[in-house]
Amino acid sequence: MSEKRRNRMTKDTVPEGFSVSMALVDLLPVLFFGLSAMTAGRLFHSALIADRAKLSFPTMLAGLTRFPACVFFAAGALGMTLMLVFAFCRDSSDARVNWQEQTVNAAAQLCILIGLLLSR
Repeated sequence: MSEKRRNRMTKDTVPEGFSVSMALVDLLPVLFFGLSAMTAGRLFHSALIADRAKLSFPTMLAGLTRFPACVFFAAGALGMTLMLVFAFCRDSSDARVNWQEQTVNAAAQLCILIGLLLSR
């Protein structure tokens, strides 16, 4: 059997270094994103799509660019940009790299959530 065929990953294969704790850390960005979506919905009194007639874009922009919220949005945007770089330049099948990616992703999502909370 060839080396490539023996090392093939399947749905039953768990690569070395991947653990339950990594899976739990991987859940954090999803949780932060969900909380951000709920916060944005409450902040703008809309689902942003369903009730667009009531939206005031100048008011939204003022809230989102006010200090210190803008600092957290910038940090979140930087983190998301870094995630894009990771996607093209790093091997996420390496557990160490995956930990770094998930840490950056969680931090970026948390910054966006904090920015939304501060923009009220």
